[in-house]
Amino acid sequence: MLKIYTLKVERRKDLGVREEEETRMMDGFRRQFQALTAQSVEKQLEFFLKRYIFILGENWKDVTTLANKFSLYTEARNDTSDLNVTEAADFLQKNGKTRTAQQRTAELRDIDLDNNGRIAFLEYLLLHYKVLVLKDYFDKKGKPIPSDMDLSKDGVGVTGVGEYILEALFTFGNDIDPKIEAAIEEVMRERKKRDDKMDQLKAVVNDTSKTQVQRMRAHHELLGIERADTSEADAALIRLMAGRRRVKRQGKNSKEKNERALKKNKEAEANEKQQKKAQSRNKLRGLLSRFQQNAKTDESKYLGTAGNRASIKAIRSRGAGLYTEPARKAI
Repeated sequence: MLKIYTLKVERRKDLGVREEEETRMMDGFRRQFQALTAQSVEKQLEFFLKRYIFILGENWKDVTTLANKFSLYTEARNDTSDLNVTEAADFLQKNGKTRTAQQRTAELRDIDLDNNGRIAFLEYLLLHYKVLVLKDYFDKKGKPIPSDMDLSKDGVGVTGVGEYILEALFTFGNDIDPKIEAAIEEVMRERKKRDDKMDQLKAVVNDTSKTQVQRMRAHHELLGIERADTSEADAALIRLMAGRRRVKRQGKNSKEKNERALKKNKEAEANEKQQKKAQSRNKLRGLLSRFQQNAKTDESKYLGTAGNRASIKAIRSRGAGLYTEPARKAI
């Protein structure tokens, strides 16, 4: 009885240690997250792209578009780089993420991972791409998605996933291709230059001390920058991503080709073995048939006429009293 009680106590201690370790781990993730959301929208964008660009694939530029919209939205409403809950709910609706007021409130509260009552750009992205993030998390963990976590219909109404997302952000995705990482950083540098240039042009446009010609020239240049959807850095990243996808596809095709060849060789070997077994069985059947045939009496081995052969056979089998054994064999 004492042994059973001791085992139960040890199990509770082990469980307590694991819970403490998990708590420390999550606290560390929260500190990292708070430091990240304190940075600029561009830095948050860069982090998200580095973490999920391969999963986003060709749609990675949608994230940069959201960054532009987010910056314009915050610029028009406040002097901060984040949103309050009401603004975040409105921004969510404006970007195609339709929810009821109750669902928006619950999901925004769940995604406020730094617990400051405001929604940073990264937090918005984690809500906007919640299904992508969670599917990747459970795939990397090698675990099935919990049955009570319905990620269909864009995961609308799914809450209680904050810790999964925190772990997903800081546990996986550290093995990014260095060339892809460098290309993303170049995209961010180009965006910074673009934004700085646009700020300068906007200042000229709004500066009443400038001439009408100067202001109009700045206005047209500003429109040209805004219309330019892809910079050279963007194009370079797109080409690099396409190359990586092509290599991956070729590798997959090569792997499938090798698997087909291996399967074909195995089938050929199996057929050859089967044929050899069949040949061996047929050979054994032939030997058995000959053995059985030889076991029968062959009348043709006796010399003379049929009557003589019958007499000799009778002598050999039943003439023990008439002839000696050597004599019988000699007949």
